[in-house]
Amino acid sequence: MKQGSKGQTHSPGKGLIRTHAYQWSVPGASLKLLFTLTTSESESAGVQVLGSAAIGQ
Repeated sequence: MKQGSKGQTHSPGKGLIRTHAYQWSVPGASLKLLFTLTTSESESAGVQVLGSAAIGQ
């Protein structure tokens, strides 16, 4: 099973910020994998790309 979501917001000084999140699991599995990627369009942002991965229930 794969689920996805997208979101965006505008931050003063960082411009448009987009987040994409995807969650994967196998039918009947107790654990799920979650991947997120957040980007900023501002060249002066302290962080322009941030990715993470997690395992949860």
